[in-house]
Amino acid sequence: MNIQKVVFKFYLFAMPFMAFPGVAQLRRAIAPNSPISNSLILLMIGLCLFAIFQNGKFPYSKDALVTKGVFLCLKLNLLCFVTSLALFIPFGPLNGENTLRASFPSIVFMFVNAAAFYYNAVMFRIVTREEIERVLNWLIVVVLGVGVLQLAVLKVPGMALVYDLLNFADILVDSSYLRAGGRICFTGSEPAAAGGIVAVFLLPYTFSKVLTTRYFKYKLYALLFIMLSFFTYSSTVYIGILISTGLFGYFYIRQHIT
Repeated sequence: MNIQKVVFKFYLFAMPFMAFPGVAQLRRAIAPNSPISNSLILLMIGLCLFAIFQNGKFPYSKDALVTKGVFLCLKLNLLCFVTSLALFIPFGPLNGENTLRASFPSIVFMFVNAAAFYYNAVMFRIVTREEIERVLNWLIVVVLGVGVLQLAVLKVPGMALVYDLLNFADILVDSSYLRAGGRICFTGSEPAAAGGIVAVFLLPYTFSKVLTTRYFKYKLYALLFIMLSFFTYSSTVYIGILISTGLFGYFYIRQHIT
């Protein structure tokens, strides 16, 4: 199997997880607020492999949406830098900090987004749609399983021990965090992070499969995501779920009316 495909599939699968063993320690060692994550590390590896296979050449993407996304990230970076500089000139350092240094993580984050737009676009031409869907289907099952297990930790005595044994590598938050807050967070670092994992990433994909296939499992997955998301008790998650469900309802009605 093409090593580029393997890395890209792992990159997709790793997106919802907060940190694999060693990543959190690396982030703390370099800078507490640095945007080092599973996806960033795999993105950099993927781009390096792509450069090697392309003999150091990065072809221009003709996809208009991708091009707009990349340039939007670069424009936001420029705006962030100019704004920081405009504040730094009159105020300078305040309490040991300055706007230029404080804006650095945001600037790096936007450069990462620009790189991700490009990497996703070029890899979608190498990895087939069926291969991507197989990864996402497995990911849905894993994330739902984590959600069910975390809910069991909150509701069933003794399940915390089982959860911590399965979470031996500390890929997920520990059971003490879940019980202290009384909320689940799936594979994220906090309940609000489930908004990105579920409402922005996996639930829209699940809804799309409900619209385009007749498999009952996707309807079940969507229902489970919505039910489990209630136990995050996060307004961020609730708003994301409402938006995703509203858009699904719109396309479902339009599909059946026409």
